Amino acid sequence: RINEASGPYQMFGVLADFMLIGDGNVTYLEEVPLDAIEVFKEMTGHKLGPFILWGFEYGEGYSGPSEDVLREDRITTDPLLADKSNFLHPVLYFYDTTDDNLLIQKR
Repeated sequence: RINEASGPYQMFGVLADFMLIGDGNVTYLEEVPLDAIEVFKEMTGHKLGPFILWGFEYGEGYSGPSEDVLREDRITTDPLLADKSNFLHPVLYFYDTTDDNLLIQKR
């Protein structure tokens, strides 16, 4: 799905997929709005507990007042240094909490 999902790619930082972990099962929810985390249960019908969230983010230093988005060091062709690229790339976050307030603060 990471290679084919257009929603999280085009709406990076807005939509993400959630993998809810519990009771020996994993429930996969696609393209959940991140701003809806406060009403997650009402919107999805699922309680928010331990989960993995994946979406897309630009690398650190992608843009800003002193950043040139076309500078030479913005990319690497070495797979071992892929985390140094400032282009859009998939990210995964694991949250091991059932405290909704903590999740809202971490975001």
